[in-house]
Amino acid sequence: MQGLAVWLVARPERAAFILIATFLLPITQILGSAVLVLLILSRGLVRTTLTAGIAVGAMLVLVLISTVSITQLFQVVLKIWLPGMFLALLLQRMRSLTLLLQSTVLMAMIVIIGLYAVLGDPAVYWHEMLQKIIVTWRGAGLEQEADLFIQLLPYTPQMTGILVSIGWLLHVVALLIGYAAYINLPNQPDEFGRFSDLNFGRILALVLAMVSIAAMITPVIWAQNIAFVLIMIFWIQGLALLHWLRRAGRLPTMVLAAVYASHVFPLLVIVISMMGYTDAWFNYRTRIAMK
Repeated sequence: MQGLAVWLVARPERAAFILIATFLLPITQILGSAVLVLLILSRGLVRTTLTAGIAVGAMLVLVLISTVSITQLFQVVLKIWLPGMFLALLLQRMRSLTLLLQSTVLMAMIVIIGLYAVLGDPAVYWHEMLQKIIVTWRGAGLEQEADLFIQLLPYTPQMTGILVSIGWLLHVVALLIGYAAYINLPNQPDEFGRFSDLNFGRILALVLAMVSIAAMITPVIWAQNIAFVLIMIFWIQGLALLHWLRRAGRLPTMVLAAVYASHVFPLLVIVISMMGYTDAWFNYRTRIAMK
């Protein structure tokens, strides 16, 4: 990672090229956010903005001469690039990776509460949206694609939590990749902390316990949605614990890689989430380090 990070920050046109590539290639757009995090932390806001401007200018030319949509371009800039830059600036301001991630969890919870305040029952909104998509796909003769969205209809009550969790996770992963590249630059200290030391703390663990109980004993759907987000954050803490074990020499790198490769199994996600949740209460890293 160090070689790639050094190559990216050495010349702005290189970073601009990678930003364009992440926009054009499928399923890589979130990596553009990671590149911008690296640039903000290593080169500052002004130079990063100029680099992003070069990339946007080049892509506007592509819009004119190809089938690339200008709407898609601005959606990527507004929904992926700008949030990544904002998180990098917040990290510089807060000077703590853990504090920043704790703050993003609060933001995610506020978004869920805000959606309930604005939409009343977001499940109705998601149900109507899915129905429109199903009608559109069927109108185009794409029955199999429409069937996929039909299968999502029973999950509309939980869809708010699912979508907020996915959005939070993508932006956090991009931040962590960009920060990892930054601290791998030559002679660059991990001044804002390490991912392997991440601990969301007992307060969020207590909140998860309370909303989980509320979700089980009451029909309140918003509690289920908040609980879903909190489970995802403790999955991240579980991964941080595994990275700490690898850094401490207690877990082979190949085992950590195998864990990532095995995330297609939902049970593993639950196990790692439980590891992270109990770590928030008992702080395994401190106990292991004392032995």
